[in-house]
Amino acid sequence: MAPVFQRLIQRRVSLVISKTWMPYEIPLYFQRSQLICSLKHALSTRSVDSALSLVKIIEKVPHFTHSRSSLKALGIALAKFRRFSELKGLINSIRNKEFPGVSTESIDMDEFLWHAASGDLDSVLHLWDKTKGHRGRRCVEVYNVLMGIHAKAGNNSKAVKVFYKMMEENAAPNSRTYATMIEHLVSSGKLDSAIEVFRILPRMRIRRSSRMYAALLKGFVDARRIEDVSDLRKEMQIDGVLLPLRQCSDKEGEDDDEDEDEEDRGDVELASKIKFDLEALSALDDANLAWTSSLVCKILWRMMSNNKVEDIWAFYCWLGSKPGRFTHDAYTASTMLKILAMRWTSEWDAEQRNKGFTDNWDGELITKIKEDGISLSYNTLNYIIERRGLRGVIRLFGRAEEICHPLSKFHHMILYSTFMRKVSHRRQLAFPRGPLDLLDEMISRGILPDIPTFTGLMHYFLVKKEIIIRAYLRRGKVDQAFKAFQDMRDSNFMPDAATKAFLVKHLSKKGKLEEVAVVEAGSQEINRLPPLQLHGYVWNVSSFDLERVYNIYFDSF
Repeated sequence: MAPVFQRLIQRRVSLVISKTWMPYEIPLYFQRSQLICSLKHALSTRSVDSALSLVKIIEKVPHFTHSRSSLKALGIALAKFRRFSELKGLINSIRNKEFPGVSTESIDMDEFLWHAASGDLDSVLHLWDKTKGHRGRRCVEVYNVLMGIHAKAGNNSKAVKVFYKMMEENAAPNSRTYATMIEHLVSSGKLDSAIEVFRILPRMRIRRSSRMYAALLKGFVDARRIEDVSDLRKEMQIDGVLLPLRQCSDKEGEDDDEDEDEEDRGDVELASKIKFDLEALSALDDANLAWTSSLVCKILWRMMSNNKVEDIWAFYCWLGSKPGRFTHDAYTASTMLKILAMRWTSEWDAEQRNKGFTDNWDGELITKIKEDGISLSYNTLNYIIERRGLRGVIRLFGRAEEICHPLSKFHHMILYSTFMRKVSHRRQLAFPRGPLDLLDEMISRGILPDIPTFTGLMHYFLVKKEIIIRAYLRRGKVDQAFKAFQDMRDSNFMPDAATKAFLVKHLSKKGKLEEVAVVEAGSQEINRLPPLQLHGYVWNVSSFDLERVYNIYFDSF
């Protein structure tokens, strides 16, 4: 390794360790950062000896200590180059607590991931039992990794079996699960199956990620299916997905792509480590960065690790005050809204939760978004409804059509379902309307609830020792109870026999004989739902959709 690179790395590490920044150092840091990113890129494409040499140099920097991140990066490098003896030594060193401050709690999972990165299927299978947690359950990511390694090895049926095993063991598939499935289908030439799974995901409340879009777009471009490419591009805008540049993942799983773009990685690292005071912002301005939506989104997410919400908001506003150099768009506005909403559901920035920025996101930012003609994706609004305090959600929900347009009936249904779930989880009567009132409003607007919504409502009323139809009947709303029965029947979700008998009794008292005949005839139409179910995942996924996805995947191989 050239001496100039050695000095560069040592200087950069010293800056990072000190965590003290002088404004005049920032432009110089950017230059160094770009060089170092180029060096890292070169190392990743050369032998592992280069990576090991880099580690040895860094370890000589005064006061340097390894973190879990640096050891994870080293483990991945050793695994990719299949240097199993050094990898075993690293694992043993971690287990023996030779790295102060690095916990051994996750070493079993790290070892599993490293062997998966090496493509060593035998070792992965050998480590399978070690991935169980203290309660004897595995995290979803373990299944995802095993499913992916089988798919890459061409073990198609085994990949399908892993997906089934997830459901069998009550591990709810997530966005990364379906991204792996779609990539597997596309790489196997099963484009129609891949897009069919992709179309089902919104009904299962699964966010369609840039990773899924990238796989499908590549598949359709290679197959010269231009019309499908055009349709996907339109859906990307509706879903609020930014391509081809990737967005940085945050701790909530905002994006599934682990790799970042090499050209702006250094900028992100710098921005996430300095405090955005006026002097630092001025120095950033002098650095003449080429601000892009992708870069700004990454920086905003990264700032969460060691910045208060007011610092992130100040940086966002500072960027917005630079016409000609950068203009906020739907992607950066959505990211800022999500970050502001997240502070209500986590310990992050807990001291600031009730100070200062209580309504800024709902006032200033939403107003600015409207003034700029920016339309947010319904996914963004749904994300915020899930995480924001109830009062803020009530205001926001009422402005849904102003913020997100156009909103289809399906999008409205998803938003209503999320709102109902939010209200149903409230123990205190802070909201004058309950889930049943929202259901009435929803149906009156011609928006039919889907199976997960009905399942969630059934669970809500069962907890209260009621059923949705019974709840209507006890309130004397016979017509609404009958309408709920019809909607449930149309959604292939039939109530139990006792509830139907209770409904018939009340309809008969009101002399509604035609309705009685409809209910009794409906008893012949009960649809037997598939056996695959995710207990406790009401409001999200129906076993009907899960079975359909599984059948598509199974039939493809």
